[in-house]
Amino acid sequence: MKYFLFIWSILCVSCLNFSYKEVYVDASDFEFAIISDTSDCIGDNPLLLRGAAEQIKELGQIDFVLSTGDTDYPWAVKKTLNEYIRDDILWYPAIGNHDADTVKDMLWYRHYNRGGDRLPNIKQKGLKKTIETMYSFDYSNVHFVIINQYYNGQNDCKADGRIHPNTIKWLRDDLFHNNKDYIFVVGHEPAYVFPDDDTKTLRHADDCLNKYPIERDNFWNILSEFSVTAYICGHTHCYSSEKVNEVWQINIAHTCGYGDISTKSTFIHAICYKDQVQFKTYRLNFDTGIYDLYEIIKF
Repeated sequence: MKYFLFIWSILCVSCLNFSYKEVYVDASDFEFAIISDTSDCIGDNPLLLRGAAEQIKELGQIDFVLSTGDTDYPWAVKKTLNEYIRDDILWYPAIGNHDADTVKDMLWYRHYNRGGDRLPNIKQKGLKKTIETMYSFDYSNVHFVIINQYYNGQNDCKADGRIHPNTIKWLRDDLFHNNKDYIFVVGHEPAYVFPDDDTKTLRHADDCLNKYPIERDNFWNILSEFSVTAYICGHTHCYSSEKVNEVWQINIAHTCGYGDISTKSTFIHAICYKDQVQFKTYRLNFDTGIYDLYEIIKF
């Protein structure tokens, strides 16, 4: 059965149009999008992820997409991004708890970044046993770090959401060698849980990274020590943007469209200049079906 799932996941990868050539960019303007928590809200339906992808395409020349986990099913998310943003769009995913819980998802992710450097511009591969699902990469004057919070020291999908001590060491080494102006760290679960800015909904109040406060604090202290620009996460389906010890935490909520109406579907359009980065947050207006500009954060 495991062999069948492995072959099947590889076929899912091979049927998509990937671009693995190295991308070289200078310190000029570029743009990317951030989505989160699209589980069970994919497919050819404008009321789900497709609607967000269609509007993202209209905003500008998107160089790549980041996601903060819980894509489940990743091959369907990649297909949607290819069809409705651009057929060769780069996608840098993080692992969420629903991804880590699903064997075929993890097989797909491991093949997607096979060897730990199949994606362009990788600067540091992940630790042993998480080499494909934790990594860092550079793009122009920005350094990105993708954390797998479900790594337990021996496996890349067997832990609660937490920051393992080995991950702390890996992250410190990565940030120590960084020479870029801006740093964005991406993981699934927030370090600090805040209610949704709009609805005041509060979810997962006590079972995110704050469930392990010592490891959470060690993680945040490193972000602060190395002047990380922002930590980007999801999981709670609640949008918030808060600064803790001079580091922004941006929770993307979810990008489910009408698949979750408890809070508003959300994406971020990021524009990177030589001397400033802007995060433009868009949230779904349920009455019009359009994502309205909600907030602009300037770093």
